[in-house]
Amino acid sequence: MILKHLFIWTIYWCIELLLFSLSSSGFIHNKNLLIEFLFNAFWGTSFFYVLFFRVFPAKPNPVNWIKVFGRIVLTVLLCLVLKRCCVLLMVEYINFKSPIVANIKFFGVSSLDVFSRYGIYAALAWFFRRQGELNKQIVQKELEEEKLKRELLQTRYAVLNAQINPHFLFNVLNFIHSKAILSNDPDIDKAVLLLSEILRHSLRDNARGHRVSIDEEIDQIRKLCELHRLRFNGEFYFDITQEGTDCNRKIPVLILLTFFENAMKYGVYDNPEYPIILQVEQSAQLLEISLKNKIRNVESVNNQTKFSIGKRYIKNTLEQFYKNSHILDYHDDGIYHTVHLKIYE
Repeated sequence: MILKHLFIWTIYWCIELLLFSLSSSGFIHNKNLLIEFLFNAFWGTSFFYVLFFRVFPAKPNPVNWIKVFGRIVLTVLLCLVLKRCCVLLMVEYINFKSPIVANIKFFGVSSLDVFSRYGIYAALAWFFRRQGELNKQIVQKELEEEKLKRELLQTRYAVLNAQINPHFLFNVLNFIHSKAILSNDPDIDKAVLLLSEILRHSLRDNARGHRVSIDEEIDQIRKLCELHRLRFNGEFYFDITQEGTDCNRKIPVLILLTFFENAMKYGVYDNPEYPIILQVEQSAQLLEISLKNKIRNVESVNNQTKFSIGKRYIKNTLEQFYKNSHILDYHDDGIYHTVHLKIYE
């Protein structure tokens, strides 16, 4: 990049030198004219880079032109003062003689001419750089969207691939249910019915591939809790709090269930002092979901990758349905693991 800049400036200065020599015959032998030319070239180039790197915005964000204009004016004034100081030093130490020394008006006009020309060059270079950055952002955004679509398809495929053939599964469950009735075991009977309902809901909604109501998801979680209480002889503690249930909001299928399964996998659920807590608050503008559980094993939580199937499914699904209108936060303080989701409408 530096060599490229040096090459361009060398060509430009050679052209300027040629034009100056044609307009001022014998200037090569005139030390003062040659010094003035090199002096203006130095200050013009310096002004170019100050504008390009310091004054014009580096990032391709919306430009505050009033602020930029103010910074340009301040830069011009500062450069005029510094250039005038350099002229006086040249007079003192190298006996520099030129109209710009004694004639302040000529100094100001000639300096503004130099700064204007190089300022235009800087503005053009900045404009093309900014357009390049904007185009790069557009391409990057398109690539991220394509990547998101691929990951979502891969996640859905993983979910579908993990499912057992529904007909076979329900036939087996019906067989177990009939055996439970014959053996007169109400716990087995109830567990099979709950499992059948949960699986039917999951398979049906995965096939539909759209959103379901909050009440439906929470109803499935209640069934899961009931099923786990049967598994652990009642030693399963899960509290659900709902507010604003009249809104009947909808969310992508399996979001709440995935949060629940992660809490079951890594959290404490068999201690009545530390129940898993799910809070759902919904209004016309906001849906807020919070799930908190005591961490059973800190290392197991820390070893979770942010690209695990569950988290990847949630991330991709939320990006698909609520790209710029959701906030998802995972927080661990060493004792509790908290998931906090906000969805804006």
